[in-house]
Amino acid sequence: MRKTDKKRDNLIRGSLTELCDELLALNIGFAWLTHTVDYNTFPQSLKVIIIFETDEAQERFANSSALDKLLSDIAHRFKQLDIRLATPHKHVLLDNEQACFRSHQGKWAHRLQQH
Repeated sequence: MRKTDKKRDNLIRGSLTELCDELLALNIGFAWLTHTVDYNTFPQSLKVIIIFETDEAQERFANSSALDKLLSDIAHRFKQLDIRLATPHKHVLLDNEQACFRSHQGKWAHRLQQH
């Protein structure tokens, strides 16, 4: 990773940490979040994965207006970091703990490779 990539990754992590704290405070079944990126194809490869506790919590969120607000919020946060996401919905994925246990025995490292 180049020095500039490391700096950018630290900024992304800081912004997502703030978002994580805000989502936890909503009590919507949100568990945690992470991101993946290949800086050779940045920003197209940037993915933010929002993890919920259950299938039900994920589905409820996905079918609510909160999803559009979240996509807008993430795009705004990244814009402040000079990262432009033309189509935020292609960069944000929803997932959940139950699904990971079913298909990957709870091994997130393997599951995230598929995202």
